[in-house]
Amino acid sequence: IPYAGQKGLESEAAKYQADIAREDTRQIELDLASAARNAYLSLYYRQQALNFTKSQRAIQNDIVTASIKKLSTDLATQADVAAAQADLWRLDADILSSQQEIEASFNELYALMGQERPAFFPALSEPRFESIPKNLDAWLAVAWDNYPPLKRSRSQSVSYFYAASAAQRMRWPMLELAASYGFRQTGPYDPMTGQVTKRDNMISFQANISLPIFSFKSQNKMASSMNAMRLSAEAESNQAWRDTKATLQTLFSGKDRLTQSLSLYKERIIPADEDAYKSAMAGYASNKVPFTSLYSYAMNIYRDRLAANQIAYQLAQNMVQAGQYILNPDELNTTDK
Repeated sequence: IPYAGQKGLESEAAKYQADIAREDTRQIELDLASAARNAYLSLYYRQQALNFTKSQRAIQNDIVTASIKKLSTDLATQADVAAAQADLWRLDADILSSQQEIEASFNELYALMGQERPAFFPALSEPRFESIPKNLDAWLAVAWDNYPPLKRSRSQSVSYFYAASAAQRMRWPMLELAASYGFRQTGPYDPMTGQVTKRDNMISFQANISLPIFSFKSQNKMASSMNAMRLSAEAESNQAWRDTKATLQTLFSGKDRLTQSLSLYKERIIPADEDAYKSAMAGYASNKVPFTSLYSYAMNIYRDRLAANQIAYQLAQNMVQAGQYILNPDELNTTDK
């Protein structure tokens, strides 16, 4: 009669140990998905940087053309033309370098996906993060439910609790009850009486009680050890949650600041750069703006476009890192970038 419940407690402990193994697997899946996302981000934003470099090359080509035209009328120096041409060639070199980086990112992405890379470069869509909640409280709530290390640490603590309880129950006396009933065949024929001998059926009862006299100390030590491990696991779980909260708070505030900074570049800084360049080009053509000023205005466009692209890349990386805490690995799909 397993009245102590030891087997049930051991079964519960084993169930939570299985949960620990499952969370380890989910963490590996999440790490691979995050690595693939980061590889896609690297590919996408390098492609964007290449596009900006090509756009800047077109601007620089216009400057070269304008300087050559002014040189023909002695309104520009040969040094201006040479400097403009050198910058054009420098951009050509940057384009080649960017193309090589994109090729490397392309190969890395398909290697992580476990697929053969296609012969032609596919069109890239802007990374999306619709599956990530919009407010910090939701981030924390979902991370508590989904983040594998947190779930693993909680399962470890509960597993130790049941293991300690099972060890404590081993100190209880064990009771065993048994009963048997035996059917006896009819005996042989008795020639003296002329009757068949009848035999009564047999019934027996047995009760055994085992006292853990010699194993009491060892089971007590085992229970104490499991309790100590449970307390340690609980402390680690609490610290893991505090670390997770701090990380998510940092990521969330970083998301807000990066979003605001990106908005400033896209809506104010870059349009102002473009307006300044157009005005400078008109002034250069009418000999009111020197070559150095025109070149400076043109480089402002290039510099700020690349800066905005870098901020967008950092924002996307921020969201991917947040996704490692928030996303449910069981719900990952190939369309969620």
